Amino acid sequence: VVGDAGNVGRSAVFTAKQCGATVIAGVLKRQMDEAKTVGAEQVVATDDDTAIANLPQLDAVADAVGGRTAEKLIAKVLKSRGQGTGNRGGIVVATKAGRKLNPHVAGGYTIAAITGFVEQSLKNLETDALDVLQLHCPPSPVYENAELFAGLDRLVQAGKLKYYGVSVQDVAEA
Repeated sequence: VVGDAGNVGRSAVFTAKQCGATVIAGVLKRQMDEAKTVGAEQVVATDDDTAIANLPQLDAVADAVGGRTAEKLIAKVLKSRGQGTGNRGGIVVATKAGRKLNPHVAGGYTIAAITGFVEQSLKNLETDALDVLQLHCPPSPVYENAELFAGLDRLVQAGKLKYYGVSVQDVAEA
């Protein structure tokens, strides 16, 4: 569970334990002491590449924070199952992009920016395509950005994405 020190991460640890899973918690080095109180069998520093590289085979990754570390752990799961690039044996690789734009404004949702997020995810996941990309809670004017959606269509045609969509902040935007 990446981010077990937060509320969502704590819930993920509790749920996994209730389902009989052996839980490895991943947090920043500075959060290690706090994370050890949550109940995972092992705690590793997600900002320590050696610790991540030395993890045992993983069966699943629950991500409560997002970012590079979770994607690298997911890549490890895919590799450990022999399901890297091309053949994922039914595993769907989905991610989101855009929420970390700074500032988080409609003008930031350019195809160049989103392509940058996609390329970084592909690198982190060590794969050639994402099954699903969601634009993560963009400002409402983004829904009308034909240039952006044409660019996303080009990413699909290029084989970098299979599908894309938009997550919304509230039901009225759906």
